[in-house]
Amino acid sequence: MTEITKSITYLKEYRELKDALEKGKTPALAVGLSAIHKAHLAAALGLDTGRPVLVLTDDDSAAARFSADLQGFAEKNVLQLPARDLVMVDVVGVSRGYEQKRLAVLDALPGARFAVASVQAALQRTLPPAAQDLRRIIQAELAGAMALPASD
Repeated sequence: MTEITKSITYLKEYRELKDALEKGKTPALAVGLSAIHKAHLAAALGLDTGRPVLVLTDDDSAAARFSADLQGFAEKNVLQLPARDLVMVDVVGVSRGYEQKRLAVLDALPGARFAVASVQAALQRTLPPAAQDLRRIIQAELAGAMALPASD
């Protein structure tokens, strides 16, 4: 932990919050702090306790800013879960980049120390890993079946 990140651990309020977290009084809400100070607090708590930290923000742009701030204090990789773009109409082309990034982050989430997500991203439904594996198997089977030449 860097000296800047460690500096917050000397505050009485930090110690009270850390004690509450260690007693299982979660989730915790920090109000009255600017975003940079919340990132400082989250990094110190995550590094000091060794527990994973999930931060929820109001939107994806705030999540991106908070993720960058948190990474600066924590000096660890911070996962940012993007919201899925919902397409409600028939369109010619749709980028699946956000969906792929979302699935990659969800796959890495169990081993992550720090993660940031907007409320919208956190509440969006996603297939559980077992269903995703089943979907991959079905897609592979269908692709194999389609590749077979038609019989005469």
